[in-house]
Amino acid sequence: MKISQEAMQAALWDLQTLRYTPRLVSMYESYLVAKWCQANEKVDLAIRDVDEAVSALFVLEPENPTGRLYPFRYEWKAPRQSGRKTVWDNTTRAAKLATTIFNDFGEGRGDIRGGLKSDAAQILREALDQHEARPPKWQSLACLILRNHEFSAGAEWLSAQSQLLVSLAISTEELSQISASSPLNAPLLSVSEWELSSLPRTLLPGKASISITTNIAAGAKEEGNEGEDYYIYDERVWNMLKGAVANYKFIILVGPPGTGKSKLIERMCEDVIENPQGYGFPEEFDPNPAWHTPDESWSAFELIGGYAPNKEGALEWAPGLIMNALSDNRWLVLDETNRADMDKIMGPTITWLSEQAIEVGRTKPHGGESIELGWTNLATNIIKRSETSEDTVKYLAGTSWRMMGTYNPQDALRVFRFGQALSRRFVVVPIPAITPGEFDNLLSNQSEDIAEEVFDGICGLYSAHYEHQDTQLGPAIFLRMAKYCRDSDSHGADYNEGVRGDKVVESYVLNVGKYLALYDDNVLKSLGDRIVGQELIIGEEQWHWIAGQIEVLV
Repeated sequence: MKISQEAMQAALWDLQTLRYTPRLVSMYESYLVAKWCQANEKVDLAIRDVDEAVSALFVLEPENPTGRLYPFRYEWKAPRQSGRKTVWDNTTRAAKLATTIFNDFGEGRGDIRGGLKSDAAQILREALDQHEARPPKWQSLACLILRNHEFSAGAEWLSAQSQLLVSLAISTEELSQISASSPLNAPLLSVSEWELSSLPRTLLPGKASISITTNIAAGAKEEGNEGEDYYIYDERVWNMLKGAVANYKFIILVGPPGTGKSKLIERMCEDVIENPQGYGFPEEFDPNPAWHTPDESWSAFELIGGYAPNKEGALEWAPGLIMNALSDNRWLVLDETNRADMDKIMGPTITWLSEQAIEVGRTKPHGGESIELGWTNLATNIIKRSETSEDTVKYLAGTSWRMMGTYNPQDALRVFRFGQALSRRFVVVPIPAITPGEFDNLLSNQSEDIAEEVFDGICGLYSAHYEHQDTQLGPAIFLRMAKYCRDSDSHGADYNEGVRGDKVVESYVLNVGKYLALYDDNVLKSLGDRIVGQELIIGEEQWHWIAGQIEVLV
């Protein structure tokens, strides 16, 4: 019998809470890999041995693009060559935290090929204590490492511990140094053997969808803001957006820069055109959205309308964007809505946003006809022009009309927030940044020809930003970095690792520098510590150079 579903689920919950730094992750994984190789009598270690060990220890779904678990920071990434990219590279190239547990291999520093030191477990525990990092429960390690082991019926946790010691060629004392003794409070075996697909969604690999397309005619922006020709979205987020469009009039997408909020709206418009009746819209319905980006100069005049001179110089009512969109039977999209003070701009429409009719003005400053903004139960909009001096001009939004927007919460402290009275009129769809594992997979698909050092550097930078909400950025920004580095390589230069590191840093400043310049000192320092602490292509010297460039951008 395999380990029970309850035990595996409890083990993964335990591992998910650890959140070690990348340096500690590398150290702990390297220790387990070396122990596994020792138990399986691997001598004269080579890359293939490390890849085999990583697969046996950490790859839970070999066929899944993100089926490799990083248990000590709970990320899912690509299984392919993950042993070489992590353990091998981190323990054979330079002195790092991970190399402190290994003997010298002729380079004057620790190396996995030199074998583990006799006190490696103690060194690992001291590093955990120094970083105030809680060790995993030994039962969690047992569930992970013995996940495919066939136990005899009736086996208890003591049997699992004995098998774990054998599988890792580890002593009881060493196990106590690298793990905690507190129990998982779950049975080792039960009638339900563990299956990855049966785990809670929050424990599973992410399911970001990537749609490559060059057809963005539907919903194409009118103001030249084109962007990349791909969409990145989470399946569940997509379902929420579809439900929001089908059921609500006012929808806003909220998430960090570069998460594809605008692209999702474009993709949604394409989907509506392909299947309008699936959203409750009439056959052959086309949202044909009108795109506009507010700015701080906007007032209610731009959105609703107001008095402006006509050809004869007399003042008369000029309709705003809402009325124009209704007249043209087009959806209205306000991209980056918090670039303007929407509380002030949309104040006069608060009642209308609750689907009640309002008077927004009169056709002339003195007298004239009333101008009403309201609603109709018909699918299409109705515009009633004034025919007599007593008629009311009516702009009635139909049931198929939508107003959508995008909002960047990181800008809220620097530009404008939505007040509660306004925001509660909108349904809000969160558009989070994809996980580092999903980004690794995306970058691999988009840029197969970039150098390994560049790939690892860009992925490391994305991961460092992702770790804290104040610095999260979407994948589109980091994908642009790959083009700069790839084009530099393709120009025929014979770059070594150091120069490639320069290119990564340069592309980082070019694409991310404007965001770095907005961070306060504490946020920036914390980010720098995370980046340098990964021991990848950017070290202290490179980060100081980056900081110098940021000062120019402030």
